[in-house]
Amino acid sequence: MNDNGNCSRMGLPALPPWFGARMSDYAEHIKSTASQLSQLIPKTIDAVVILGTGMSKISDALSLGQSSVAEFNVDSIACLKPLGAPGHAGIIRIIEFENKTIAICSGRAHLYEGYTAREVCAQIYLLYQLGASRLLITNASGALNPNFRPGD
Repeated sequence: MNDNGNCSRMGLPALPPWFGARMSDYAEHIKSTASQLSQLIPKTIDAVVILGTGMSKISDALSLGQSSVAEFNVDSIACLKPLGAPGHAGIIRIIEFENKTIAICSGRAHLYEGYTAREVCAQIYLLYQLGASRLLITNASGALNPNFRPGD
């Protein structure tokens, strides 16, 4: 019996075919994608910053005056799902900052977008495979002032 069979019996959607039926298939897919990306990124990633809703402009600010190593659209990376939340640009920018290689992610996938936990976590697992040992995730958790907009 595979994971897809268990999911359908519990009324959950089946896992996407590209994740495979077993966790080992999923891990292998992430490792394979990381191997391909590592050919385009000359250095090991030290840390990851995932920017929340409306914070994509921070990526530009952090990159000013820094050495850009690489930039990828999330849609172009095989193991990642397209980002649909407002204010999530879907860009992963790799920069050099004070002798460290930092991945700045403008957005992430969410469970409320209909993605599975595996799909939501894929971005973090992928960047871990590329060497990241530190992670900072920001978010926009809301406010009481109705005049505030995403990014305020």
